[in-house]
Amino acid sequence: MSPTTRACRSVAERVRLAPVRIAAASVVAVSIAYGWLVPSSAHPLGWERVVASWVHVSGGSWLATLTSVVTTAGSPVAVGAIAVGLAAGLLASGRSRAAAAAFVSVLSGSAGAEVAKHVVGRRIGVHRALAYPSGHTAGAAAAVMTMVLVMAPGAVPVTLRRLAVVLPVVVGGAVGLAMAARGSHYGADVIGGLAFGTCVPLALLGWPVAVPAAATATAAATAAAAEPADDDAPPLDIPARPLVTASRRFGLRDQSTEPATPERSELTADTR
Repeated sequence: MSPTTRACRSVAERVRLAPVRIAAASVVAVSIAYGWLVPSSAHPLGWERVVASWVHVSGGSWLATLTSVVTTAGSPVAVGAIAVGLAAGLLASGRSRAAAAAFVSVLSGSAGAEVAKHVVGRRIGVHRALAYPSGHTAGAAAAVMTMVLVMAPGAVPVTLRRLAVVLPVVVGGAVGLAMAARGSHYGADVIGGLAFGTCVPLALLGWPVAVPAAATATAAATAAAAEPADDDAPPLDIPARPLVTASRRFGLRDQSTEPATPERSELTADTR
């Protein structure tokens, strides 16, 4: 691909990615505004009480053990390990820019939720801990969403890629419900964590879309017209040199090029 075609394709991709990034940033802003509307309370209220009663598990049961395992997937240590491993794999494949973008995307989704807790200021439980949005939920969703954005375009077809957007919601939702089952978060906190975990990577990376074939063909035709073909180059005027044979090089007579002389017997016959 010529530099002109590559530049045209890059511009087309940026133009098409702009609405996705704007929409994702808008969702993050709306989620912060929603967090300001949700009241702080020592116990869940309204619909959050209903959700808490549905997912509540008693301590010591196998469900409690399962929720502990699930919540580990969204812990800062696990999210940091995923970010480092993803970046290392991309670096090993020669995608240095994608590695840096993926590392920043995962950490921004996870750490951004922790920063948003201080911006929103919602406190829950007896200890009045900052809860909105859920950091574990955001971290798990951000890690999966980033993997979908940087790995799916070259690994799966377009249809499966679109379906892969459900994975961050499923994984992040599972972690969030596990946190709610343990009483560490309420329902609204999980929603805020899902919004941060899925939309922050989208706002940073954008959704990978394919450039239309017509645009790519037009760019390729423009590049081909701008760059002269090899057949259009003027021929070089190189003077021809005489053929140098081995006999000529070493001063020997070349019998193939010199005219043949008649034999003495033939001359004698002619003179008679």
